[in-house]
Amino acid sequence: MGAAELNGSRTFTLSESGDLGFTFTVMSEMSIALAEMTIMETGTKAIEFKFGDTLAQSTFGMSGSWMIVNQGNTYSVSVDETLTGSLGCPYLTEGRMKISKNGLEISVDFGDGSCDQIITLIYPDGSREEVSL
Repeated sequence: MGAAELNGSRTFTLSESGDLGFTFTVMSEMSIALAEMTIMETGTKAIEFKFGDTLAQSTFGMSGSWMIVNQGNTYSVSVDETLTGSLGCPYLTEGRMKISKNGLEISVDFGDGSCDQIITLIYPDGSREEVSL
């Protein structure tokens, strides 16, 4: 087996978010070199959790933007509107993010807050497609 070399940094922060919540933030600027490839990751991801009166009323959200470079491909995610959900629903219920591979970008819209398994993909030409998860 070959050796792996890890360079850069990754920091973790846990902070209060209002009276009944917390935010966990990960900031990365790192690379891992393996014998056959190098993988790089940069960016920030934040997960917020808010406790409700019941478990089903507790909510979570994800925001940030990050990029991964692997084997000549660049993947990036940018959350435009915080992705949110509740512990009472098995799906993300609202928010929007952009996903790109080597510059080809699509948007993913998770809806209006309804607990359903439908997302809308928005392509570069503006066309839309509803997809069931």
